[in-house]
Amino acid sequence: MKTINVLALCLIVILIGSISCAQKSTTPSTNSKSEPETKPVTKSEPETKPVTKSEPETKPVTKGKIDIEAGVVFKSGDVKPVARNVFYLLKNNAEKVILTQEHLNLFNQDHVRQFASSKPKTLSQWSMYEAVLYMDGRITPNFATAAKKSLESSKIASTTTGFDGKATLEEVDVGDYYLFGYYNASDTAYWNIPVSVKAGSNKVILGNDNFGQQ
Repeated sequence: MKTINVLALCLIVILIGSISCAQKSTTPSTNSKSEPETKPVTKSEPETKPVTKSEPETKPVTKGKIDIEAGVVFKSGDVKPVARNVFYLLKNNAEKVILTQEHLNLFNQDHVRQFASSKPKTLSQWSMYEAVLYMDGRITPNFATAAKKSLESSKIASTTTGFDGKATLEEVDVGDYYLFGYYNASDTAYWNIPVSVKAGSNKVILGNDNFGQQ
């Protein structure tokens, strides 16, 4: 009887021990360090800004063109275009270009050579009309050559009319100028008028109404 009790007690002790071991094996160790939780790395998409098209810079128009139409009404009533005639666009009044002492000296020399009895003129006596009258060079060739060279060197631009008396000056800077031209045929006429060039098209009509204007 005593032997049975001893055996039973031993079984109980063994059973308790095995249960305790099983619990220890299933209980995680508190001393073990837990691995840090790794979060998946996600690449952030670059911020895309909306593309805005810049408006092209608009530059102010600084050029203009001058359409010229020249004609003369004669005393007989005939109206004729001023054909194949040169017109000069000048920054200064044509009188400042032509009526100089240097040109007058040549004019007087040529004139006296042709007309021995003629007296030399002074600048105060000389007129634009008389200078233009002799610009063809038949009587005063030295003066005419020098005056034309001065016009060429002083011009902003020049043009020659067609048989219809029309011509165009292209790509002229906006600004104020003088338009000069002369006509020697059965009569003598000249134009020396101020012209204000604006951007775009400008038209100038030359006729009897604006002869010799300054």
